[in-house]
Amino acid sequence: MKELLLLHGALGSKDQFNALEGVLAQEFKTHSLNFSGHGKRPSHHHAFTIQNFTHEVLDWMNENYIKTIDIFGYSMGGYVA
Repeated sequence: MKELLLLHGALGSKDQFNALEGVLAQEFKTHSLNFSGHGKRPSHHHAFTIQNFTHEVLDWMNENYIKTIDIFGYSMGGYVA
């Protein structure tokens, strides 16, 4: 089964994807994360930049032993994707 990472927009959270994850469940193993400073996740005290959020995605992939994954993001999450 293909894996898909869903990335939220600025001021959003991974909870916004709950309904979509249910729809996609038959085709994908879905994942989502909260960027720092979003969705009750503390800020890492770094600037809110696309580059820093991209590093958070790469760190998340390494922590979860994921080498490749399809990514969908909207708004800020789209730029990170």
